Amino acid sequence: MLFSFYNRANAQIEILHDELQIDQIAILKNSRKTSKPPFTLSGTPSGLVAAFGKPLSTTTEYAEIGNVNLTYYKYNGAEFAFYRNSLVYFHINNANFSIRTQTPAWVNEPEKFYFKIGDSVKRVQTIYPKSFKNNRDGRLFFGLYKLTTDSKIGVTSQTRYDTSFLFFFKDGILTDINYAD
Repeated sequence: MLFSFYNRANAQIEILHDELQIDQIAILKNSRKTSKPPFTLSGTPSGLVAAFGKPLSTTTEYAEIGNVNLTYYKYNGAEFAFYRNSLVYFHINNANFSIRTQTPAWVNEPEKFYFKIGDSVKRVQTIYPKSFKNNRDGRLFFGLYKLTTDSKIGVTSQTRYDTSFLFFFKDGILTDINYAD
């Protein structure tokens, strides 16, 4: 769901958490075989299976909010839900999967932006201080956005998403990573 549309140069909004570019976030399976492409938040069910293999189970469940059926793909350590072939939810709860928050080609230290369950929350605090400073009850919230450039006039605009992207921690350790559209 889109929250707002604005030209970043003219924005006067105080942001209380760190923001992540939605098309740079990827989910990877932690295994010795890393040849498969990562799965992104814009991925489809077929892309999910291509990235992670056959799920342990696939179910269709009714969601009261929205009055729709969601298709769930369950793996050891992660669950993904789709509505009409669009990802609307994922939950990672063990170190079999990791999250990449920035595209490696765009940064000098690509491994810095990979997070998995069991990591120290101090790593997150160092890289994303706003989200850590404003954490609530062991939850680190991140805003999501997408950049779009109008090539005709050379203006880049930012679209913010009203979605939930959270890191959960307890006793200084990441315990869960969650996304809900």
